[in-house]
Amino acid sequence: MKGWIYCLSNECMPGVFKVGMTKYTPEKRALQLSRTSVPTDFVIEFAKKVDNIRAAEIEIHNKLKHRVNENREFFKDSLQDIFELFDNYEGDWYGEGNYYSGDCYIVESILDVKVENNNLYFKIKWEGYSEKECTWEPLENLQGEMAYDYINKRIKEREIDLQKKIQNENNYNEEKLNERICLLIELNKYRKEYLWDN
Repeated sequence: MKGWIYCLSNECMPGVFKVGMTKYTPEKRALQLSRTSVPTDFVIEFAKKVDNIRAAEIEIHNKLKHRVNENREFFKDSLQDIFELFDNYEGDWYGEGNYYSGDCYIVESILDVKVENNNLYFKIKWEGYSEKECTWEPLENLQGEMAYDYINKRIKEREIDLQKKIQNENNYNEEKLNERICLLIELNKYRKEYLWDN
């Protein structure tokens, strides 16, 4: 899916850069992040519009050498090194005049959630797109309120489901039950750690 890869900085975190992707404009993404629990706003260092934002983000993250936290997209690599990785991709740089292309991706609904590499990913149905074009998105690519509501809903569903499975011991699959328990733990963890300020 087309979108932006971006590099942001914040004066409260000198030498640390946020490197990620977004389907929105870089300005909107910077604004979203600035509304979290940081005292100063994020600044766009540079961004580039590319055809496959997911593949580009994964490749860039794998090539950067100094990730601050494996569960977050913050890096201590030099700005020049990050820029050179961005420069390897075909696309329009932010600020070249055509980044308001009219592309706007709106979340219609969240269909599912999974844990992958200790991170939560949500299956997103995009407004105006078919279910075949759903994508799995990390928590930080979503508006906090929608993700929070969905997590609360799924926690309640999972708790009820687990109670039923445990009560009916003859009919549950232990491996599937463990998967449900792990997901429930992750949902609760993310609700407490990442969504309190949205």
